[in-house]
Amino acid sequence: MLQSTTTKNDHLRTRLELASRLGALGSDARDLVELFRALYDETARVMDATVFLFAIYDPVSQTVQVVRQMDRGEEHGGGSFPLGKGFTSEVIRTGEPRIVSWAAEGPPIRLLYGTEPGELVSPRSGVVVPIVSGDRVVGVLSAQSYRPEAYEEEDLLGLCAIGAQAGATIKRLRATEQMALEHERHALQLEAVLASMNDALLIVDSRGAIVRLNRAARELLCLDGSSLVLGQPLERQRLEQWPDTAREIAEALIPVIDAIRAGKKIAEVDVELHSGERRVLSLGASVLRSPTAFLEGGVIVFRDITAQRDLERLREDIF
Repeated sequence: MLQSTTTKNDHLRTRLELASRLGALGSDARDLVELFRALYDETARVMDATVFLFAIYDPVSQTVQVVRQMDRGEEHGGGSFPLGKGFTSEVIRTGEPRIVSWAAEGPPIRLLYGTEPGELVSPRSGVVVPIVSGDRVVGVLSAQSYRPEAYEEEDLLGLCAIGAQAGATIKRLRATEQMALEHERHALQLEAVLASMNDALLIVDSRGAIVRLNRAARELLCLDGSSLVLGQPLERQRLEQWPDTAREIAEALIPVIDAIRAGKKIAEVDVELHSGERRVLSLGASVLRSPTAFLEGGVIVFRDITAQRDLERLREDIF
């Protein structure tokens, strides 16, 4: 009686410890491989995970993509296979977890995807659970043992809990991946817009460092690819090595950048250049802020308006 009570208390303690760890399970995973290792470590804590498999399911192609596999402490690569009639495919189709006795329900199978015929292994029992996100099965977890009847209902519930946390982490990883793709798409769109602009444009960060410029700005500054150090504040650039016109423009930009760093918008102002031929530039700047109003930098737009100003002066002389 005492032994039975002790065993129940041990099981309860194990379940409570599992529950306390599940909240952080996979929280630091940056990709599916790191998630696999976190899932394996946790599964091995609470049950026989001599063999362990983590796979992702693609409903469009009805393909199961094995992320990684573990066999007797050795990690193996994954692979993919179409949804079939085996236990793993059945769990994915039904969304229902299963305890399996391969010795009783079927012949030995090739456990590790991609193994050669001479490397076949024969599990005796296993537990397979779906990974669910929302109302969709997005993957599967499977722990197997070479011992017959190695798993009980408690193991099934434990792996289901681990699978539930895996579903939340997969959702986060996919959201992060989608966000990265969106950022890349927006960056490409921005590059296309900047390249097509006739006005010269510079983007600076909160330190006043130039982080982006378009083709028109590079041409107006007469700079080649090695003349400008992106990410370095303009006042620290080696302006003495720049062409005379570029240096004069840069010197005119410094107070504009200082205004941006102070959070001030600059309306259009004219800057007259005297190095070489006389030129007149129109400068304007706006401040970039985060959604929380934190200063992130600014955008400076400038263009050559020499011809326009000469025409205005000619009209004044005539009329």
